[in-house]
Amino acid sequence: MSAAAFACPLVALLSTGGTSRNSTKYSSFHACPLHRCKKNSFKTATRCSLDLDIFQEKERDGILYSLPVSNFSARCRLVIYAKEIPIEIQTPPTGLKSEEYRKVNPFGKVPALWLADNNLTLLESEVINEYLIDKYMHVSPSFIPKTAENRAIARLVSRIHDLYIGPYQYGLYRDVAMTERQSCFDAGRKAMQVLESVVQATPYVAGERISLGDVALFPSLVFWEYLAPRYYGWYPLEKLPKLRGWFHFMKTESAASEKVYKEVMEGLETWEKNGRFEKMGLKQQRVA
Repeated sequence: MSAAAFACPLVALLSTGGTSRNSTKYSSFHACPLHRCKKNSFKTATRCSLDLDIFQEKERDGILYSLPVSNFSARCRLVIYAKEIPIEIQTPPTGLKSEEYRKVNPFGKVPALWLADNNLTLLESEVINEYLIDKYMHVSPSFIPKTAENRAIARLVSRIHDLYIGPYQYGLYRDVAMTERQSCFDAGRKAMQVLESVVQATPYVAGERISLGDVALFPSLVFWEYLAPRYYGWYPLEKLPKLRGWFHFMKTESAASEKVYKEVMEGLETWEKNGRFEKMGLKQQRVA
């Protein structure tokens, strides 16, 4: 069987002329994802190595396709950083909606995780994180609370986020009618009020260990805390002391959470510098 048969879906495009701005040395049993391999490299082996040495010849276990300003991608990056998993993080080089990237994720969204060992691609952030926690269970932190009750709380926090906060976050930064924006804010406000009664903040949302509940909620609240006061005159956590204390703790909880916080903030600041919000007239809007 040819080496190309094992390649990540975007290899075919990039091996014939496409490139990646963030290319790194990559070594894999199957193929070199998203990069041009050295000439004739597949004639002798199913490995390839690229020119930049950011990873110092380390083998990568796969690639996470991600965007800095993506709360769902950020929760996966947090787990990868915290466990120091050898997974390369890439921006989709051909764009989210391109035909090539849809071969990786048919929905044209991030995150997506391509695994080098078995040429498997996983979609959906919670599925990806559950895989990472299972696969790298031997690496600390475990992201699993000690008790059944706390594990249930962690899942509940993640579920509330995914159903009642994440789907409405677009109201913060997309050009939609004010009535729709208000509806998004009402949904987010209600969910945060419910979470205030659910989270333990001792210091994590479900006890003494970081969990998928913390990972799901933290990147999204960076969006709400940055955008809501600036453009809507609303301070989301002002009257939610447990959530507020937990959020400020998470910002400096570890090098991993600090890195994710910085990535998301830099992405939002770039949007602002590029005039995204001003063009939408957000400075004149307020929410009830």
